[in-house]
Amino acid sequence: MAVPRALLLVVLAGCGDAAYVIPEEDGVRIVRAELAAHGVSATEARSLAVTVDGVALGVVLDGWSGARALGFEYVSEGDPDLAGAATDLGLAAETPKLQAAVDAALAAEPASHVLVLGTAAHETAELAEGQLGDRVRAWLVALGL
Repeated sequence: MAVPRALLLVVLAGCGDAAYVIPEEDGVRIVRAELAAHGVSATEARSLAVTVDGVALGVVLDGWSGARALGFEYVSEGDPDLAGAATDLGLAAETPKLQAAVDAALAAEPASHVLVLGTAAHETAELAEGQLGDRVRAWLVALGL
């Protein structure tokens, strides 16, 4: 039984925490490039007033296209927009709260869409960037773009 346990330990060691986390500026660049590949220029600024866990936050989207009425927010550790938040909204378990708050803020604009992306991480930069690009492409496909 010692061999399977040793093998199990090696496998578990290889599944540890992500070694590479995409920083804010790189995440924004990757998302903008994916949007541009689908004909969307999301370089404008747009501010939204949202409430998460009872805390009012002013979020300046990382990218917005007024012409297409869509944008995105890439949430990273220490994101200044979210400094007053009660929890770390960049965590996978917390990001849906911010997405719901953004959706509520846009309720009067049914044609507007904003994708909130939590910090992307993986074993390597290539895998993390690929995963982030896949998430953006899936969102665009769901929107019919």
